[in-house]
Amino acid sequence: MIVSGCQRSGTKSVAKMFGLDYEKIFNPTITLSTIPKGVAFEEVSWFAAPFIKYFQNQKIPIIRLVRHPQAVVNSLLGINFWHDSKQKPYRNFILKFLPQIDNFKSPMKKSVYYWTHWNRLLGTIPTIKIESITDALVLNHRNRADAPLHELKGTSLWRDLEETMNAYCYNF
Repeated sequence: MIVSGCQRSGTKSVAKMFGLDYEKIFNPTITLSTIPKGVAFEEVSWFAAPFIKYFQNQKIPIIRLVRHPQAVVNSLLGINFWHDSKQKPYRNFILKFLPQIDNFKSPMKKSVYYWTHWNRLLGTIPTIKIESITDALVLNHRNRADAPLHELKGTSLWRDLEETMNAYCYNF
């Protein structure tokens, strides 16, 4: 089984809750050639998203874990993801699969683009909203101001965000 989605979507919490491996196989150094072949594994990792298409014709259950984009954007901004030097290996991994993200200078816009397009990498697979199981998890323990996503209204990035949000039944 593979559970994947965006980072900051509760992947670590879900792995702990269900006793699954967390980023053991799928990590920042993973490549298509280093994925074990013919081995059963149960892993939760946002790093798996770009490789899901290679597993869809196999008998491996795949689940998308999704979290409301506002919460993901707030979390990314809260950890200063786009500028913190500790996050560089993770940013480099994202850049390999979403190179267009560098077209955006604003951390908020990068975060929105990331949420929208990283989730789209997973294609059409069963989806679980982390919010549907948050009674057992504590994900939103920090108080942060909401990122001003409304500033994007009328842009193509906003239209992409709305389209992807609608696909997962999210609203503002």
